[in-house]
Amino acid sequence: MNGRIWTPSRQSNAVRAFMAVLRMDSPLWDWADSPALASWWVIDSACGIDVTALTSYYDQMPGKPEVAFLAAQPGSLPHPAWTLFKPPVKSSLIFDWIKQRQPAGPPPVDRPTPSFAPAMPWRHGLLRLKRWPNPARYDNSLEFTVACSRLLGAPATYAQILEWGIAAPLLDRILQDALAEGLLDISDPSPAAAAIRPEKDAAAATDADTSRWGLIKRLLGKFSLK
Repeated sequence: MNGRIWTPSRQSNAVRAFMAVLRMDSPLWDWADSPALASWWVIDSACGIDVTALTSYYDQMPGKPEVAFLAAQPGSLPHPAWTLFKPPVKSSLIFDWIKQRQPAGPPPVDRPTPSFAPAMPWRHGLLRLKRWPNPARYDNSLEFTVACSRLLGAPATYAQILEWGIAAPLLDRILQDALAEGLLDISDPSPAAAAIRPEKDAAAATDADTSRWGLIKRLLGKFSLK
């Protein structure tokens, strides 16, 4: 399934993460420059949106889009036809949301694996970094630091990493470089394998990594939604 998405806050980390998960479902998801041209909306309530004006505009539309409303408080949904998501949104909830709105049709036909799958083995399995990639390649952004710090400490799936707020294009670039340089471990994604964590892995991060991750956690605690 695919479509055009409009949002009044395209630079919001929560909205970008939402879009990244949608593009895991299909690379054909794209932004729309106008709400009238979109069949899907993603609204981040933390960005100071004029919700009253937006719901009024929505009610006047002849063909109404599907709306994902991102909010920390469950009681803050401004329109009964919209769907509330509490950030950070789990990718499984987003996939369920779009599937429920998919038009009924004939049973799906078996199709070959998408062309990008063989070139992106990190999209399947548990991922873990052996050591820090070169931060100078990625502008050393907050999202880069959070993702790498967590992957040095414990394995995670591709979908879980997207939920940390990092954009899919940046994440793919980091993982592609790490794999080429022998810095990335890809292991069995089964729950049993995820529970196996050798003691030597716990000592893999240096003292500098630990200090840096402590700083990042304080920053996240300061700026995250309550």
